[in-house]
Amino acid sequence: MKSANSGLYKSTFAMLSQKIMIRNVNCIIKVELPGLEKLILNTTSDIYIREYVKILTKCQYPDDERIMLILSNKLLDWYKGKIGAIQKNKYMYDKNQHEKSIEILESLIQMIQEGGE
Repeated sequence: MKSANSGLYKSTFAMLSQKIMIRNVNCIIKVELPGLEKLILNTTSDIYIREYVKILTKCQYPDDERIMLILSNKLLDWYKGKIGAIQKNKYMYDKNQHEKSIEILESLIQMIQEGGE
């Protein structure tokens, strides 16, 4: 009897964990990504990066999970390649926001990967 209940508890916990993950990812999409989008659009003229961030902000998790992971990784790679120049640019006034954007992308990628397991 205990093993049947144990299995029920585990499946209920897994289902609740998945719902929380979906809410957390969609919360990041709605709350954090609009600011990240504006920051990137004000920073670069690279049309690919600009389009990646526009598409990412329109994604819905878990439906667009694969696209979100691809775009988030592309944006994170771009940021990691540019952060040094951003930090050195004396005309860039929002340097800390760029670091926050990197953290948001890293968190989003991690959450998506953990949700897919």
